[in-house]
Amino acid sequence: MNEADFACLRVRLDLGDSTLSKQMSTLARAVFVRVHKTGGGRSGKTWYSLTKSGKRAFADYRKTLRPIVDG
Repeated sequence: MNEADFACLRVRLDLGDSTLSKQMSTLARAVFVRVHKTGGGRSGKTWYSLTKSGKRAFADYRKTLRPIVDG
């Protein structure tokens, strides 16, 4: 998945609007995700995609967790 909209992320992650919005804002400020808005008003959508630094941070996170999961 290269890009996901807010509604898709909300369902896949099972999060409320407020929680997801705060988390995505934090990731955007850290330049881990790119935000792209289309349309406007009620018909508008917000799309998110990982940046290069976001992909690198996620890979590092998985690498750190792997020994814990494999236990």
